Amino acid sequence: MSLRIAWASPWNAQSAIAAFSAAVCAELAVDGHRIEVLRTETGEEARLAPLPAPFGPVHAPGALPPDALAAGYDAVVVNLGNHYPFHAGAPALLATAPCVAIVHDATMEHFARAWRDAPGEPGDPLGVLRSAEPMMPALAALGCAAVVHAPHYRAAVENACPGPVIELPLAYVPPVPPPPRPIGRDLVVVTVGHVNANKRADQVIRAMGASPRLRARGRYLLLGPVSPEEHGRLLRLAQAVGAPAPAFSGWLPDEALIAHLAISDVIACLRHPVTEGGSASVVLALRSARPTLVSDTGTYAALPEDVALRCTPGDEAADVLRHLEWVLDNPVAARQIGERAAAWAAETHAPAAYAARLAPFLHDAARSAPAILAARSFGLAAARLGLAAGEPALSRMGAVLAELNGGERGADG
Repeated sequence: MSLRIAWASPWNAQSAIAAFSAAVCAELAVDGHRIEVLRTETGEEARLAPLPAPFGPVHAPGALPPDALAAGYDAVVVNLGNHYPFHAGAPALLATAPCVAIVHDATMEHFARAWRDAPGEPGDPLGVLRSAEPMMPALAALGCAAVVHAPHYRAAVENACPGPVIELPLAYVPPVPPPPRPIGRDLVVVTVGHVNANKRADQVIRAMGASPRLRARGRYLLLGPVSPEEHGRLLRLAQAVGAPAPAFSGWLPDEALIAHLAISDVIACLRHPVTEGGSASVVLALRSARPTLVSDTGTYAALPEDVALRCTPGDEAADVLRHLEWVLDNPVAARQIGERAAAWAAETHAPAAYAARLAPFLHDAARSAPAILAARSFGLAAARLGLAAGEPALSRMGAVLAELNGGERGADG
């Protein structure tokens, strides 16, 4: 059955979730579904040039009233991410239309802080939600169904969302560099993405400083935006531990990113704590066919044993040192790890596979949405009337709504 889908997402070249959305929407369109994009950015980000959308129209942020969505589409998909300027329009959509939430982030702490600080409209019906802690379950509770990208946060979403929840590996087609070169005089390690404390760049620097071989042969490139404070902190650390000074690129378009990755030998995808759901940067690293360092936690812990080099979460430096010296000593085996990773990631994270499982889930979610919306309205009315949990009338109504929803809330993995 062909669906008319409203897809709410950031839609600019700087957003990894936009890249995910463009790839999945293209596959849905190939399968005969009609897609319209609703941009969710705010401020300067809302004025960034839109990505192409050959499959259908792209609506500017706020151009389509949320209350018009229910009647106009078979499914409304809202992407939830941690960067508030990219996802500022998402809560209003979730609150006013039956939506399927794609939950990209396991906590949404950065979104929560920025949303609390953003100016609100008088009488904003979402005002109470702005102070919710934690934020991710509060937003997931507004969806009629949800998608997660890894097992480590699925239970939290299932506990919050009143409808079915499905787990799908993140779909992403990254810019892939040419095959790795033979390791030469230098060992070039890169980290991709916003340079912040939970990317654990300091652990790579400490590892290089602690190893005479890595001090002599190691180079560390940080490929992504960085604050002046973090830039200074990492340079001071390198000097203090005797490591080579890391090089910073700032944000890179795809062509420049590929050029930098082409000279890389190892990619570091370390995280502590893990706040994301799925990780576009680890898909990029695996698809690059380079050996990839990961913290053994969250979505990274779910990787097959033979496609990544695992490090102790929160104390990665010793493992980073061990793995990098192993790569120097075993270049053929290191290349084989990269090749296995590339093949596995290309199959697992294919947008076509994601779209093929998402479409029937959207169809089923649409069928259960009326009962879920009725339960939400009934719950709000009961609260206004002062009815307490356990009232016989509430129990009878709950049974009726459960029957309308197929007898159970449902989940699919």
